[in-house]
Amino acid sequence: MIVYTLERKNVKNLNLRVRPDGWVYVSAGRLWPPDRIDAFVISKVSFILDAQKRCRERDAQAAARDENAFFLLGRKLKIQVMGSREDKVDVAEDKLLVFMKNPDDSLRQARLVNHFQEKMCRTVFDDSLNRMYPFFQKQGIGKPVLRTREMKSRWGSCQPVKGVITMNKRLLSAPLSCIDYVMLHELCHLIHPNHSAAFHGLMTSLMPDWKDRKRLLESTVGSML
Repeated sequence: MIVYTLERKNVKNLNLRVRPDGWVYVSAGRLWPPDRIDAFVISKVSFILDAQKRCRERDAQAAARDENAFFLLGRKLKIQVMGSREDKVDVAEDKLLVFMKNPDDSLRQARLVNHFQEKMCRTVFDDSLNRMYPFFQKQGIGKPVLRTREMKSRWGSCQPVKGVITMNKRLLSAPLSCIDYVMLHELCHLIHPNHSAAFHGLMTSLMPDWKDRKRLLESTVGSML
């Protein structure tokens, strides 16, 4: 099954593209019926799977090249392991310092870096939610529960009925402006649980430059992951 995001536009044709993160995006005119759109996507299965395969290969190559790097809020930090009496992780200028009792324990190093990432995700995403939430609070919408996890096909997700927003842990690599864009996108789904014209109108009214932030996210962080 191919999962895709559909955006209705004032266009005559159906258009499909696979984004850098492997997510399938389709734009269609408002008169195109859903079954015709589904049939169009199915007809492009070979193209989609091939494009997603190239995305995975690119990601693997990037990971191999940057195995000693850690991306944090748009910055590339070089991982530097140092001997210490205690295990901890810190940031200093352009380095991610990993202090370890046993610097040769690569498994312990990976766990320390992962713990640091999760801690930073909670802090950064909580701060973003606090920045983006006030408008929705004024609309009488309860503050959503915030969760984080790694996702391969999307930057965030929203469950309006449950009041839960999930942010992709990999977003920690993105500039703060991009993180705020994703957070606002998911918050808007608490009012419009779709990608309708009303949804995009709300996005534009609250963040006029959201398209620029979206392009920045796709052109920078998308190439890192």
